[in-house]
Amino acid sequence: MDPVQAGLIGVVAPSVAATALILLLRRPWGSANAAPWATGLALAVAYGVAFALILGWPSLPPIDMTHATPWLVIPAVGIAFLPLRVAKGRALATAALGLLNAAMLLGPLAGRSFDATELVLHALLIAASFAALQTGIERATAELDPRAGVLAALTLVSGAAAAILLSDIASLAQVTGGLAAGLGALFALGLWRPELARVTHAAPVIATVVGGTLWGAVLYANGRYEVAVLLAITPLVLWALRSTLARPRRLLARLAVPALIALVPVGAAAGLAASAYFADSSEQVAPATDGSAPADDGYDPNYGY
Repeated sequence: MDPVQAGLIGVVAPSVAATALILLLRRPWGSANAAPWATGLALAVAYGVAFALILGWPSLPPIDMTHATPWLVIPAVGIAFLPLRVAKGRALATAALGLLNAAMLLGPLAGRSFDATELVLHALLIAASFAALQTGIERATAELDPRAGVLAALTLVSGAAAAILLSDIASLAQVTGGLAAGLGALFALGLWRPELARVTHAAPVIATVVGGTLWGAVLYANGRYEVAVLLAITPLVLWALRSTLARPRRLLARLAVPALIALVPVGAAAGLAASAYFADSSEQVAPATDGSAPADDGYDPNYGY
């Protein structure tokens, strides 16, 4: 894809869509505290715009199960509407989305790559990662300066996009970049009105996009389990270190420290993904030319579009 076109449909369009929705729904010239759930809708639309423009909106049920995430983001927006005081309900609902995603991803692999026990364990792991992402993002960003929270979320999503790219699914990395573009737009708005950048309510949307694409890469490409787990626990690390994050008094340090801390597990995940990618590229198997099906482990070397 032409770099200019890629930038327009993968960065500019999602950013403009997110900015327009936030301004329309939150009306910051009045009260910037109105409609906090709008950030979840704005980020979902940013991701959806990027996906539709890059890959086209998937059918239902999707022909390619790694393209199910745009449909899962729709109920994730519904969870974003729930008040924060029902934290357990939000976490359980996001975990349920993780189970649904697991059923869609694991269905084609049942009886071929995994037995019943392995299917159950994988489903529980995927659901747990969705819940960990949602809970960690929600709790960590609630206690941070909104601009610091969105920068930390941007670090996580950018790291996930890099890991997905290194898993030989460049197209899914591109559409994940649409979510990153939406987060960047929120940060820019936060420089004007800080509360516009708060992504606490949007945690289910971010968790669904990151979790769904990461596990698609693990199960159907060259993704690694360790990478998915490291990225899933990154928000929990931030929440665990919340007392440390509250110490900086200068604005620059207050904004940068959470992102720098998030960069440790995110960087480790990216390093693991890169080591696997370059190790595999040095022993790359010639792609099949007879249209044969993927190997039994679900990995298709021809899937890196």
